Amino acid sequence: MELSPRAAELTTLLESRISNFYTNLKVDEIGRVVSVGDGIARVYGLNEIQAGEMVEFSSGVKGIALNLENENVGIVVFGSDTAIKEGDLVKRTGSIVDVPAGKAMLGRVVDALGVPIDGRGALSAHERRRVEVKAPGIIERKSVHEPMQTGLKAVDSLVPIGRGQRELIIGDRQTGKTAIAIDTILNQKQLNSKATSESETLYCVYVAIGQKRSTVAQLVQILSEANALEYSILVAATASDPAPLQFLAPYSGCAMGEYFRDNGMHALIIYDDLSKQAVAYRQMSLLLRRPPGREAFPGDVFYLHSRLLERAAKRSDQTGAGSLTALPVIETQAGDVSAYIPTNVISITDGQICLETELFYRGIRPAINVGLSVSRVGSAAQLKAMKQVCGSLKLELAQYREVAAFAQFGSDLDAATQALLNRGARLTEILKQPQYTPLPIEKQILVIYAAVNGFCDRMPLDKIDQYEKQILSTVKPEIGLMMIGFRLCPRIKKWMPLFNYIPLLWVLLSAIFELYSFAGMMQVTPNTSPSRSDINSGWTDLLVSRSNPNSDHNHDSTSNSQERDVPPFERFPYDPDEVIGGDSVNFIQRRLLSRLQFPSAEEIERARIDAEDRFEVKVDIIRIMTALHPEGDWLRRGARALDNNHTQTGEESHKNLSYFLDDLNIRGLESETFQNLIDLSGEAPSNGRKGEW
Repeated sequence: MELSPRAAELTTLLESRISNFYTNLKVDEIGRVVSVGDGIARVYGLNEIQAGEMVEFSSGVKGIALNLENENVGIVVFGSDTAIKEGDLVKRTGSIVDVPAGKAMLGRVVDALGVPIDGRGALSAHERRRVEVKAPGIIERKSVHEPMQTGLKAVDSLVPIGRGQRELIIGDRQTGKTAIAIDTILNQKQLNSKATSESETLYCVYVAIGQKRSTVAQLVQILSEANALEYSILVAATASDPAPLQFLAPYSGCAMGEYFRDNGMHALIIYDDLSKQAVAYRQMSLLLRRPPGREAFPGDVFYLHSRLLERAAKRSDQTGAGSLTALPVIETQAGDVSAYIPTNVISITDGQICLETELFYRGIRPAINVGLSVSRVGSAAQLKAMKQVCGSLKLELAQYREVAAFAQFGSDLDAATQALLNRGARLTEILKQPQYTPLPIEKQILVIYAAVNGFCDRMPLDKIDQYEKQILSTVKPEIGLMMIGFRLCPRIKKWMPLFNYIPLLWVLLSAIFELYSFAGMMQVTPNTSPSRSDINSGWTDLLVSRSNPNSDHNHDSTSNSQERDVPPFERFPYDPDEVIGGDSVNFIQRRLLSRLQFPSAEEIERARIDAEDRFEVKVDIIRIMTALHPEGDWLRRGARALDNNHTQTGEESHKNLSYFLDDLNIRGLESETFQNLIDLSGEAPSNGRKGEW
């Protein structure tokens, strides 16, 4: 039947109206609760829901869809299920679980969903990121090569950690696992304060899983008192929170850390601890009727941790060069590292720090088992200076442990074995460190250098701690930075004209360590008021004894000790003449000079030329180096002051030496320190010499 023209017109009009129909009504897909219990809800009717999608119950509680079955959906509830009953409506949200991220999170304490729980109000402007994302691919990554300093001597020297690495901290309960993590966060304070850009700052994310609320509150207080909360984020899923939140918390914290990684910055994330996350996941899986496996864990528990830890990475330069370093914590039972979860995480990570209860109770803290601990990145993420200083440290500790086991059965030991035991005991002692006292890397190197080179071998074990404090109080941090070539930022890197003097500075260090070691061996009492006027004569005496083998200063004598007052170290707080007799000065000088390894004259001359080309050096330390190295060509004026027969008087020698120092522009100004070198402007050399500043 043909339509009339009017009917055809009406049909066209209706079709156009229908096609252009628009409404503001929002249509939601809803389902109904079939059963609920133990934090698990079975919901019927959500046919289009995605895995991992957030849903909202009519009571306002949220959940996540984990099991997608033929007839219903298994949903884990984020909160109490007491307000949910059979027949309640469940609404899809259409979004995968996400959390807030960005710098607005710094200094805040949030739960696993990113909701603040510190009582400081809502978050400021931020972006949101999914908690479950794919880890960076192979092309987007770069090998780990930048050190991530923990401030712990035992870790930074023996088990170095790099930015982008995943280093497991494993041990029984109450062995100091969390203490290592907290010390690492505290150590970033002094590094971040010296950073000149965001790309040098290391932000920290701490994820507390299944811990007591009082423990989390104590941690917040520690970080606040140390002003470390300003660059840290705390994600807390405490023991009183439901298992789904404990399962979700590590992924939420990782998403917050990835914000810094993907924006060319650096972040550190600590999962404390993943054992409790695995237990929470096991609880959820068993309630969802998933088949159990070894130790009743589900079959995908390995994937649970691998997809989390693989997100920690060092990005390539093309993708921003950011990094996310992970320190997962695993708690063992009676030291059993062969259990299911420990072996899984050990195989995923790039190394592990093993802590032992026995060492902890013996007072060795941090209680790190050096033999079982390893870093698979190794020296690639270690400063060159630290790598050179502690090269033999791990070997000597291993030999010590081997010999110590046999030494328990007998007392007749040869001299070599006894020396090995003495050295190992002192190395173990020097690696001890109190909690919440991270040590800057330059100070770590000084202490380890003294221990590895035998300066502590004569010290009583109970004097090692005092010896370490004396060294660190004597050598200023700026000097330490120059010695190891450690550049905290590009500003210092441009102004390193004394970098060529590093061999001489190491010689100076050896001298200081030797003198302190001798004083500690003799149990010398400190003299807090050394005479400045007496020190120059000490320089002259040392020059005389070094240049003239036949001089009286190279033989034990009963001459007047007032002519050789103190060793040539301005900050050496002991006066050997007062405490242990004048003849000991000769002993110290002879032993000092016999132990030192002097650079060649060519190396010294090259260093002098480079330094003179860059700026005028005015520091006390150069005077001491001058006194310790009189055989170089650049010291010919000083050598002229000290002829072979020592015909000049001490006063004339000292006068000529002063002229020599003035000639080289290395006058010792009492008030100047190495800070002057850092504050100088770094302009290019006027003679056009090439070289790294």
